[in-house]
Amino acid sequence: MKIKLHHLILTSLCSALIAVGMFNWFYEPETLVIREEPAFTLVSHEDGYSANFSSIAKVSLPSVVFIRSINKIETGFNREFKSVTGSGVILSQDGYIITNNHLLNNAEHIEVTLHNKRVHRAALVGFDEYTDLALLKIEETSLQTRPFGDSDSLSVGEWVLAIGNPYKLKATVTAGIISAKARHLNPTDQLGVESYLQTDAVINPGNSGGALINTKGELIGINTAILSNSGNYEGFSFAIPSAIVQKVYEDIRDYGSVQRAWIGATIAAVDNDIAQSLGMANVEGVIVRSVIKGGAAYSTLTKGDVITHLNKVSVDSPAEFNGILARFRPGEYINIEFIRGKKSFNSDVILQNHLNTTDFISIRRDKEFMDLGIEIRNLSGPELDATGTNGLKVISVVRGSIAAKANIEPGYIITHIDQNTLTDVNELLRILKSKPATIIFDGFYQDYPGRFPYKITF
Repeated sequence: MKIKLHHLILTSLCSALIAVGMFNWFYEPETLVIREEPAFTLVSHEDGYSANFSSIAKVSLPSVVFIRSINKIETGFNREFKSVTGSGVILSQDGYIITNNHLLNNAEHIEVTLHNKRVHRAALVGFDEYTDLALLKIEETSLQTRPFGDSDSLSVGEWVLAIGNPYKLKATVTAGIISAKARHLNPTDQLGVESYLQTDAVINPGNSGGALINTKGELIGINTAILSNSGNYEGFSFAIPSAIVQKVYEDIRDYGSVQRAWIGATIAAVDNDIAQSLGMANVEGVIVRSVIKGGAAYSTLTKGDVITHLNKVSVDSPAEFNGILARFRPGEYINIEFIRGKKSFNSDVILQNHLNTTDFISIRRDKEFMDLGIEIRNLSGPELDATGTNGLKVISVVRGSIAAKANIEPGYIITHIDQNTLTDVNELLRILKSKPATIIFDGFYQDYPGRFPYKITF
């Protein structure tokens, strides 16, 4: 009997299918499961706290506030006002808030909006131009805060969150990494304390004063600046490290101004040419350009020394040097390691203030003094000895202010107001708060003979 070809093909195909089916019945293969991995994984910390971005944002958002400031602008004989918005971070349950000083220039009115949308009038407690930080106070209790983290322990590549209010978009959260540490943005500014954390977290105008948070939910910086040709974010964001923020906050809160410690020397970066000229094996440290007579390091350092460590922490740039020094107060010890003539030395130095003493100096910037246009403080111990009288010293005078129009200059020592002796800055503050129509200052300048009375008309 002849078998047609198509019947033969059909029979062979059926046999093959039955064979495969029997094989799968007795020999079931392993199932291959492909799981999509997340784009990144946050580490679990030694203390057992495991975080993700959403949980960090949830606990951190209530501590970041929206700030609106009405700033006075003097333009010749005209007075204009400008509304400026930004961010701030709650540091205490009773209403202390840190923000950037550049948001509050000549502020006439400061308004804080909490995460729960409650609005408060804020008082300016004090500010520090060198670090671009300012401290506000609102009358509130039981506020949510974020603990300070250790900005020194941060490593390049660590994840961070930036929280603020860019372009008035309240409660905005962005993520990035620590790109670099100890950045200095203004090489011509020798007085500013700049030791920024650099991140690639997106911040824009309005983020200033907001929080930089680590993966433990801790505050490790205050977002302050961007590097940009357009004025908007271009990949470079900068924050003031928490080690500096915490010290500035405590100083303004406790003393009314930052108790800044000086080492009594000017420094510059060590480059390859300097290292070769000094016969150094490595390009490291900062070189001493000059030493101030009577300053903290006058008997320790000399021109040409290369400082390599402060308190056992290496310093390879002026930004790192200033960043470490900004955490100390006058009267505190700091250990300096330095190289002189190919030999290494180690010495402890007692830091001083800018008057070359260890006194704490409280420069007052209360609203009443700022309205007058002056920064003022009590005389220090050595100044009292030198002048032989009590009084208040004018530290600075704002151009175009009431004090400037009366021809008061920095360095003026006020001994009397309306023939009443002044011994403490609070006495003058009390008189100014009573809103007199006119006052008459009497006092002198240390470097000029005679008395200098000034009539102030409000």
